Amino acid sequence: VVNVAYSTSQPSLPPLEVGGAFWRLRDRVIDSEHRLLKQMGFAIKPDLPFSRLLNYLRSLSASPQLAAAAHSLLVESFNDPLLLQHSPSAVAV
Repeated sequence: VVNVAYSTSQPSLPPLEVGGAFWRLRDRVIDSEHRLLKQMGFAIKPDLPFSRLLNYLRSLSASPQLAAAAHSLLVESFNDPLLLQHSPSAVAV
């Protein structure tokens, strides 16, 4: 994405090598993307269910094995679009 943005603005120059200029451009592209998404109403920092899961596991005095399994299931669930239809509290349960 960085080199596409660079090539679009500087078509006569070769792609950037990974280095200072590359990282500065990458930071500017990311900053622009965040501003654009925020203007469009997207949540830039979504509310994730991990802290709620941890609280539930603590209240149940869950074993480390159960905590690891619950965490793994939660991470795997991020591949399912149904996750977006529920609140972080419901997902954590």
